[in-house]
Amino acid sequence: MKLGWDLTTGLDRYLTTWRSPGDPSPGDYTFGFDLRGVPEGFIRRDGTAPVYRNGPWNGLQFSGEPEMEPNNSNFQFEFVDNASDSSVQRYVWPPGGQGWSLYWSLPRDQCDSYGHCGAFGVCDTSSGSAACACVRGFTPASPRDWELRDSSAGCRRVTPLNCTGDGFLQLRGVKLPDTTNATEDAAITVDQCRQRCLANCSCMAYAASNIKGGDSGCIIWNSLLIDIRHFHSGGQDLFVRLAASDLPSNGDGSRKKNTVIAVLVSLSAILLFGFAGFFIWNRLFRNKGRFQSAQRFNSFDSSVPLTPVQLQDRSKGKEDEAGQSSDLNVTLFDMDAIAFSTDNFAAWNKLGEGGFGPVYKVGGKNRQIMHVTCANCGYMSPEYAMDGVFSVKSDVFSFGVLVLEIVSGRKNRGMYSSGEQTSLLSQAWKLWREGNALALLDEAVARAGTHRTSEVLRCVQVALLCVQERPDDRPHMAAVFLALGNPGAVLPQPRHPGYCTDRGSASTYGEWSSTGTVNDVTVTIMEGR
Repeated sequence: MKLGWDLTTGLDRYLTTWRSPGDPSPGDYTFGFDLRGVPEGFIRRDGTAPVYRNGPWNGLQFSGEPEMEPNNSNFQFEFVDNASDSSVQRYVWPPGGQGWSLYWSLPRDQCDSYGHCGAFGVCDTSSGSAACACVRGFTPASPRDWELRDSSAGCRRVTPLNCTGDGFLQLRGVKLPDTTNATEDAAITVDQCRQRCLANCSCMAYAASNIKGGDSGCIIWNSLLIDIRHFHSGGQDLFVRLAASDLPSNGDGSRKKNTVIAVLVSLSAILLFGFAGFFIWNRLFRNKGRFQSAQRFNSFDSSVPLTPVQLQDRSKGKEDEAGQSSDLNVTLFDMDAIAFSTDNFAAWNKLGEGGFGPVYKVGGKNRQIMHVTCANCGYMSPEYAMDGVFSVKSDVFSFGVLVLEIVSGRKNRGMYSSGEQTSLLSQAWKLWREGNALALLDEAVARAGTHRTSEVLRCVQVALLCVQERPDDRPHMAAVFLALGNPGAVLPQPRHPGYCTDRGSASTYGEWSSTGTVNDVTVTIMEGR
């Protein structure tokens, strides 16, 4: 069977779908080859609208079909009963086989839908679903639509090209963009192709046209790059033109980047050690207080009841210490009575200990007391602060907050001049959605002009990925390190961060004081088992 054009007679050989499995009249979809630019196959609806593109021929296979193996033989073809969703299925009869076997079927997933991620967008299915991301040096053209998972508007450049000092970003293992308006020269080398593209200010990207026996030939795109997808195996290398400020750093710039990463890692380590030291000191201080309180209980008799007392807000000062009630309305039990009931917090009355403190039996009865301490939670993940659930993703959240503080020069908690945002996370998320994340940069650094725009945006994007509300959405630290150290890596778009609420909205967790402080509260709760 032959598909494609007969250049002598002008005959176009193409496939047309049936109207339905039981109706062989022509359907709405066709599969054939387009001779404009570099020839490649298209599935089209109504003869015009592209639905799927298999990429140009690279000497071994079509670049969008890495499943094609060059040395298969004994293929036979016949019409098969396609599903009613108009797919293209290729069947083979293996040597010695007993029937037809499905070799491949198209489209495979959403990334096979033509232009799914728009211009300069890359489609990837590594997360289990079709996810779109912008090529490095580009940002969503319509952030609001991207939040709604509509990326058809594609991406726009962060820095316009000026034809001076431009370079190329290498995308590995991708399906080459639509070549309808591209040009091909099979007689030159890839290095010559690079120089030709640099000399042409309208050149957007280039790639080798033949990868058989080593890269050779040249394909040049002078318009928008549409319909790019990433493969985990197979695919080709594509070189996308970027402005000098958006190019990955190398040489001295690379050392500066490594220095920044080292500083971030060192600061996070210092922060973790500081938390550990404070935790140990706090535990020792609390145990000392319990011991001193327990010395006053020797004269107690067994009839001492657990009497509820009113919690005092430490931020109220002397008036609260004098006995005036606060507005927290949290019921506690007298510390002396609790210590007596637990036999001075004896080890044999201790049931266990977790992130919220030790749990004790009360007087040997079937009751339990939990001692809880809630400190400043600016770096604490939502699931730990709210539910006491801790995992490796909790530290990732803290690291993301730290990165945002380093980039902005501001603390996470506090009021901001916008009048709407109550935390650094809220401010960063708002600016990111508006496509103005660069405004988060420390004013002193911005005035100095020593920063790279692409590095700032990448740090903000990585930080927002780390502070996403759902732990499963946050990356592992290994992935964070690779993202910071590999400027060419394609990053997903971050989702809503934790603790991100707007002042006055119905979903706010509470109001913050003008000084941005959070009270330290100690809570003891009795609950039945």
